[in-house]
Amino acid sequence: MDDSPYQPPGARLLAEHETVPMFYVVSVRKFWLLTTATFGLYSVYWFYRHWRAYRIHGGSRLWPIPRAIFAIFFTHELFRTFRKACADKGVTNTPSLDGWATLFVVATIIDRIVDQLSRADTPHPVILGMSLVGFLVCGWPLYLAQQVANAACDDPEGSSNARLGLANGIWILLGVGWWGLVALGLWLIYGGVPFWL
Repeated sequence: MDDSPYQPPGARLLAEHETVPMFYVVSVRKFWLLTTATFGLYSVYWFYRHWRAYRIHGGSRLWPIPRAIFAIFFTHELFRTFRKACADKGVTNTPSLDGWATLFVVATIIDRIVDQLSRADTPHPVILGMSLVGFLVCGWPLYLAQQVANAACDDPEGSSNARLGLANGIWILLGVGWWGLVALGLWLIYGGVPFWL
């Protein structure tokens, strides 16, 4: 072996696509905690991270930010990509996600309409209730798709991204504050009467 100081290192450097998983991996607990704390705003970041990882891993020229902002137009494609990646690895017990993608798109559109209706001076209590749980309905298809994405990345439990970082903590604290303001607003609007009555 030549010990020349001018010889390049013998270790092979890994390309970026070899070090980044094909999709964004996240644990169930972290997914639901961030979805709930941010009133579903986490879904925009969720889509962005999946498309970004897929672009890096596959060398594609797609744009992750527009695909995250206009997620309803790309949900079916992303969910099919998750399932195809599992099939390519021989994981055959994954559920079909087409119906769940459709549910996400429809629920997101309804949630946006309900959100606009809830901005009235004194919105109907049913509208408020629908607005508060809309992000959970939208989150369920993403949660199921995340399980398939985790399986495609050989990390079904999402253990490689289960810990909460500083940025996660900040978003959770902001979310808790927002939930408190919502509760206070409901209390003031309805004079202490539970809004669902």
